[in-house]
Amino acid sequence: MRMWISFCVLVVLALLERQSTHAGFTWREPLCRSIPLVGFGDTLHYWNRYGNSCYVYIYHTLEYQYAQRYCNKLNASIVEINDEKENADVSRYVQIMSDEHNDTWIGINRLSKHVWVFGTDRTPLTFYKWDDYEPNVCGSCVVFRKTDKWFVQVCEQSKTFVCEQPYVE
Repeated sequence: MRMWISFCVLVVLALLERQSTHAGFTWREPLCRSIPLVGFGDTLHYWNRYGNSCYVYIYHTLEYQYAQRYCNKLNASIVEINDEKENADVSRYVQIMSDEHNDTWIGINRLSKHVWVFGTDRTPLTFYKWDDYEPNVCGSCVVFRKTDKWFVQVCEQSKTFVCEQPYVE
């Protein structure tokens, strides 16, 4: 079933090529063709390009640390949001790819009570998109939930995730 959904999404994405969506991004190329497909269980996952990055949405749920390891095996990392445009693009991508729109890990972690950093290199964030009453004190990892806003979650919960790597022509 998921494979059929992935195929249908690809057809839609191909039709969206060179068209803007209401989220404001443009599909210049529906797939990052130079990156191999990702197989997870019986499902193939396709890399998609937005701007200077390639993203792949992983339907399977993993705890944050295992999701990061999985992305690392793909020479990628859990998506790290750098600005409003990327936040809108990735949020919309998650909404398109997720039939149930589960909470989806993004690569941001709590370093201390008020310090949030990117998960790969511990660089402090310069952009935030917290939902109301966030960040809360209940966790150290961050997810998208049904909007483009960020929510704090306990890292040991299993969530879907998005891997990111630079686009190379």
